[in-house]
Amino acid sequence: MTTEERDEDELVEHPVESRTVTAELPPVMSKVIDEHPLSWVGFEEECIITACGEGHVRVWRRPQDGVGAEQ
Repeated sequence: MTTEERDEDELVEHPVESRTVTAELPPVMSKVIDEHPLSWVGFEEECIITACGEGHVRVWRRPQDGVGAEQ
């Protein structure tokens, strides 16, 4: 099985929903992370990865439960 065939097996197609039925979540916080515009954002379980058009890649660790709390 080629990569293309495997990708087609995993492809899920659905109609695009209109804005009237799609929820819009307000931002909880905003932060300037680079002077250059972002070109890519990736979300992983333990971190968020960002990249800008200049080629800077940053890994942002997510807060851990219980950090700073007495155990």
